[in-house]
This record gives sequence, structure tokens and C-alpha cells, in this order.
Amino acid sequence: MKTYTALSLVLASFLVWASADRQDCIKLEAQSAILKFPSSIATAGQPYVFTLEPIGLTSPRKCLYYDHLLTVQCLSESNWSFCQTDASIKPTADGSLRVTIWPATIRASYQPWPPPSTSEETLNPGTFAVNTTIMVRYNGTDLSGSPFPIVVRPADFAPAFSMVHILQPASGIVGRALLVARFSQIADKFSNWIRGIDLIDCLMVRVSSPDVDVKLHWIMDWWIEVRANSSKAGRYSFQLFYVYPNGNKEAIRIQTESTVDYVGWFEFLSGPLSVQDIRIYGLPSHARAGSNISITVQALDKFQNPTQWIDPQIYDTRVQQNQNASIIQVQVLGPSQEVQNAAKEFIADMGLARWYVQCFLTGSYWVAVMFKASSSVVLHNGTFEIYPGYASPRTSSQAIPTLSEAGLVSMEMFLRDEWGNPSDNWDTLTISVIDTDRNMSLSVYGPAFMSAMGLSYYSVLTLSGGYMVRTFLSGILWQEKTIFISAQRQPSLQRSQVIGYGAGLPRTNQLLTVAAPLESGCNYSLWVILRDVYGNSMDFLDVVDLHIDGPGVATVASVIRYSINGTLEYTYSIIRTGVYEVRVLLVGQVLHVGFVRVYPGVFHPPATLVGAPDWVNAGDLNNISMSFYDVWGNECPVSGDLAVIIRSYDHGTTWNEGIQLTAAVHADMALILNVAGEYAGACFCNERLVGSIFRVVVTPSTPSQAVLLQKGVSSTCIITAVILLMDSYMNIVQIPVPLEDINLTLEPDVSWEGNITVCGSSYQILLWSSPVSESQLTIMYQHSRLGLYKWRADEDQESFKCSLHVTTAIFAITAFSSALILISIGCFLGWKSQIGIIK
Repeated sequence: MKTYTALSLVLASFLVWASADRQDCIKLEAQSAILKFPSSIATAGQPYVFTLEPIGLTSPRKCLYYDHLLTVQCLSESNWSFCQTDASIKPTADGSLRVTIWPATIRASYQPWPPPSTSEETLNPGTFAVNTTIMVRYNGTDLSGSPFPIVVRPADFAPAFSMVHILQPASGIVGRALLVARFSQIADKFSNWIRGIDLIDCLMVRVSSPDVDVKLHWIMDWWIEVRANSSKAGRYSFQLFYVYPNGNKEAIRIQTESTVDYVGWFEFLSGPLSVQDIRIYGLPSHARAGSNISITVQALDKFQNPTQWIDPQIYDTRVQQNQNASIIQVQVLGPSQEVQNAAKEFIADMGLARWYVQCFLTGSYWVAVMFKASSSVVLHNGTFEIYPGYASPRTSSQAIPTLSEAGLVSMEMFLRDEWGNPSDNWDTLTISVIDTDRNMSLSVYGPAFMSAMGLSYYSVLTLSGGYMVRTFLSGILWQEKTIFISAQRQPSLQRSQVIGYGAGLPRTNQLLTVAAPLESGCNYSLWVILRDVYGNSMDFLDVVDLHIDGPGVATVASVIRYSINGTLEYTYSIIRTGVYEVRVLLVGQVLHVGFVRVYPGVFHPPATLVGAPDWVNAGDLNNISMSFYDVWGNECPVSGDLAVIIRSYDHGTTWNEGIQLTAAVHADMALILNVAGEYAGACFCNERLVGSIFRVVVTPSTPSQAVLLQKGVSSTCIITAVILLMDSYMNIVQIPVPLEDINLTLEPDVSWEGNITVCGSSYQILLWSSPVSESQLTIMYQHSRLGLYKWRADEDQESFKCSLHVTTAIFAITAFSSALILISIGCFLGWKSQIGIIK
């Protein structure tokens, strides 16, 4: 850095030396130079150029840079320099000098404003422009043409060096022109005064309201006045702009007493009160009782500007005057025909007055507004209605039931304001209903208007229990009350319910499909749950009728009422089996129709009915029937082994038979007994005695053979014998057979006699005949041969031995039959004894 500085100094010294060496300035004489001026008019701030030409020189001068003997001065009459800087002198190639000056300030800039008054309409032009001179000297002597007079004109208008002066006070009355400000300090950037009619065309005034009309005027070419006019009172701001040819705007400063700003202010005051323009407003067509009813009166001038309450006859803006609101009077006449003067509430500075009155009774009111000053005028006649005030908890009442049935619950509200007027302020009433049992909020509907300004609300409370009703007026709790909802007294066929035995839906297409199975003789329960249409359990239970119809009789053992849940419990039993219709009636209407099927109870062996014949013919097919019953006598299905055992009292024989039962209520067993006699029988099911012991007597069947029992033979061949008639099973026919049914044939056909005598259950035959070696006796019964007996006489023996000639088969059967009878009797007696042990 130091190296560069030293190099610069050396270079500069070299240039000065070189220049001095080349310069050849010939000294001039005053008469050897001519000054040439282009014009006698210069403009401030713009260069003014003139030349100095040497004459009479034998050789051209070579002062290429400067001539220190030449001086130039700009002097005004007061010896002030009007040039901005020193003159610029530059040599030319032909040896001439070119001189440039910059004129700036003229004389008037230093004079006070305003200038001295004059009787002329316009100021002397010299006031704003003065003759100045340019003095050119060479070596202290004026050159030819010096001093040279010139006129310096101002430069272009400079807003920054200009200023508008606001008049104090800048206020006036509406409708009259107001001088707002004077624009006299009009200057260029050198503070030179500028005047010219065309300047006003480049000025623009901007006002804060379009209601103000502003105009600019030249006054004797001294200054420009800013004048305004408006019919609207108020304080307004304004700005003054200089508009350049290109359209750009520049604000001009505005000076007040204390500040300098780009914004100025002026004010238009209201005019005197105009009675016909007084405005009355604010009186409501209706109001609530007790509220302040106000009427507002605004004093206006003829331009509708708010003005003061001052009698227009004495209105004067030049002095301070106080408002007098007493020139306005307001009177109110109510339903009681009593005149009430309204009270004055306040007065604003600009004629705004308000009167108010309180009315407590509902009805129509008349109001009059009067002007009383230098003249009396009725300004307004009107009416208004007083409506009820806001509902008051102190005077309002309500009718809410404590107990109610489920459904629509009505709640009546009688709203009154603080003064007892029926209030229509139902929009401030809020009702909430809360189900306290289920902790949920329910809707409230209404209101429905009633007479005497009553309001009816309702809520649908369907579930029994407690409900909390809270009423609010204007958001403040008014009252709390609990409503207890009970079930409706009318049961619902759709919501009531039947459960238990007999509560099914048994029919499909008129066919019994599902019937509750019951056991005969057992107790069963049927519950009837009574509910109202909302499903609440009812405690009013005397509306239920139970009918059970069927083949038997149903016995209702008990009826238990559960009032807490609305349930009736019927306990009934049915003995007789079958299908029964269970019908439940509610207040005579059918609630439910169901069916039950009663099945037999547990098989009761002693109740078994055994059907056995008291007597039978030997060999005949007979049945032993058994019907099985429960303890109530209902046929009862039985499964298992069924056995019948029959034993003889006479000969100890036993007859057994058994079958397998599968859900049988009846059983039949074939009974065939061949041996006549008395029998005892018993039935066993699964080894248990069923029914009672029965007795069967077996009688011989139709005789099918006879037995001849020899009783004795005489020596004369007289045979005494007993004939026993027997059936096919070798049973002696106990019942005597008519003699005409018996026929005897003796062969050979010899002379013989016979006699038959009935003796008990046999026939005694006395037979004698002519002696023959051999005889044959045929016994016939109803044309059927029962027996053939042969004998012969043996003269060597005295006894008659018919047994040698009797048919062997017949004797065998006879002997077997006799033995069978004896055995049967013995066995039967023994069996009977055993039965007695079983019992």
C-alpha cells in the first residue's frame, strides 16, 4: 500500500513538471480580449457559459489548463454572490477561454415575507427577480464588456422548499366558504420565490371527505389561497400536492402554529338549530314492563348536522353558549290516564338528548314531544305497547304432577314478571327431565299456549321410576321436582307376556304342534307378566282371568301376586290326560291362548285293571286283558316283561304265560284251560304284582264221551253201573244232561230192561237182560257215540267183570282224568297258600 502511494506522488510531480514546461501563456491586456455572452437571462441552477477570446496576438496562446490572472465574479446589487460555486474556466485549442457559472440565488430570497405593501394590484416584477452582473477581470482590470448585466430567473418549482400556512383558527360554519390556508412560500430548490398564474394548474388538493369542496385562488399574484365549503359539519384533513408533468405527485409541507406536517386540518361547525329538522327516534313500538323506555331527540341544523340545544333566535357562534335541554319536553300518558313526565337522562355536546320512563303495567301508552322556546311546536305524537317483563321466579308458578302414569306427562308453567303481569317470556324458560334410575336425559316438548298466559309442556316418560324435573329461568335454576311414573292402569295385549307351562304357541295351520308336556297330578306354574303399552310392569293385577279347558278339570292350587314386578303366578294341576287349552284374558280380551298336553303319571301297579273271565269252558280260548294306569286312573304306558300265572285250587296244576311290552297301555293274553276246576290267577309286570288276584272257574265243555263205572253185578245178570259223561278233555260234565239226550243200545238184541237215574253229576244205570254169553252196550249222546262197553257172563264166577271188556282207551282216559283232577285240586290248594304268603 505504501509503495502505491509513493508511486502516485512521483507520477503527479512528473505531470505537473511536464505541464508547466509545455504551457506558453502570453499575458493579455484589457483591450486585447473580447467577452461573448450568449444571453442576458439565466436560470437558477442551470450552467451559464460565455467565452473570452484574445485579439491582436501575433501567435496563439498555449495556456491549455488555466490562467491565474483571470477572475470571474457574480454580484448582485447588494454585493451578494448569486452563483452557486466558483466559475469554471477552461482554455480551448484556439487560445480562447470558456467560462461557466451556476447562478442560484436572487436578491428577493433574502427579503422578509410578505414584501412591503403596495397600491398596485400586482407586485413589481423586481420583487421576485433582480438585475445582477457578471464581472470578468484580467490581472485586476475589467475586460471589455464587463460588468455584464443578466437576469436570473427562478428554477423549477421545488415542493420540498415550499410551504403552506394555515390560518388560525381554521374553522367556519357549514354552508359558508372558509379560508383554510395561504400558499405564499412558493420557491424553487434555491429558495427563490416563484410566481406565475400557470402554477396553480399544477397543484392538487386532497381532502379527507368528498363532502368538502376545495378551490385554489391567486390573490394579486402574491399568494395562492385554499378555500373550502361544505354542508357537513366536522373536522377534515387536507393535503396539497404538486403534480409533475409525468403525473407523479409530491406533497407540500403545511405549517400550523406549532408543527410542520404534510397534513393540515380545518373544521366546519354546525349551524343554528332548525326546529323543523329536529329528529326524534328510539321510541320503541313495544317494551317490557319495568324496563327503561327511552326517546332520543337530536338537534339538527338545516343541513342535518347535529347542533346544540340553543334557541335559534339567540344562536351566536362568536361567543360561548350553553345548551338548554329544557326547551324539549316529553310527556307519557298510560292506561291509568295519569300523565307522567319523562326524566332526562343525559345531553351530549352536540344536541343529543335522551328522556326515559319506566312503565310497570301492560297496555298502550301515549307519548308527546314538544318544543318550547321562542315558539311552541309539537314535534311528535306516538304510542307504544308495554309487554310483560321477564319471568320472575318469585312471582311465577308451575304445576308439575308428583305421580303420573307412563306416557305423556303434562307440565304447566304460569310465568309472571316482577310486577305480576302474565309473562310471554317463555323463551327464557328451560325444562330438563332426567331419568334418575337410568341416568339419561329426556326430551321436553312445547310449549302449547294456554289461557291466562299459561304454558303447557309435556314429556314422554315411558319407563316407570323416578324422574327429576328441573326448570330454569334465564339459565338460573328455578325449581326441582321429582315425578314418580307408574305403569298405566290399562294393560297392553302386545306388551304383556305369558310364560311357563301353557305359554307356547301351539298351533300351526290349525294343527296342534307344540303343547307343553305335563305330568298328570303334578303342580305346574304359569306366570302372567302384566305390562302396559310401554313395557312397564303393572301392580294392578285384578284384570287377569285364567281358563283351562280340556277333557278334565284343572285345579288351581294357588295364585301368588308379585306386585313389585307385575307378575301373577298360577300354580295348577291336571289329573285327566289329554290336551287342554290355556286361555288368559285381560279385561275380557284374549291375551294368550296356549295348549298343554297332560301325560300319565308314573305307572301305579295296584291301579292296573285285570280283566279275566269268572268262568270258562274247558278248552275254550279266552283272553286276560290288562289296562295300566297311574295313581290318578289315567292309562299309563308300560314297558317290560308281563307274566300271568294261574294255579288250580283242585289239582295243583299251573298255567304260565308271558309277553314283552313296549309302551303299552293295554295287554291281552290268550287263556286256554283244559282241566275243569277252580283256579286263582295273578299278573306280574317286571316281577311286580299288578292289579288284584282273580278267580277263574273252568267248567267241562260239551260231553264228548262217557265212562261206565261198574257198581255191581247180580247173579241174574242185572248190571248196576254209573255213567259219567266227559268232555274232550276228560272232564266230568258236572251239569246233568237231559235224559232225552242219552240213548242206550244193547247188542245182541235180546230182551232187556234198563233204568237210568240221575244222581248228582252222574247217571246210575240199572240194566238187566236175558243171559247171553256176551253183550255190548253203546251209549249215545245226541246221536254221538260216547262209549262202547262189552261184557259177558261167566257162569263159573259170581262177579260180573265188565272191566275185562271195557275199551282200554276209555279207562286210560278216565283214570288220567281222575288223577288230573286230584292233582289239580291239590296243586291249586298249595298255590293258593303261596299266594297268600306273597300278599
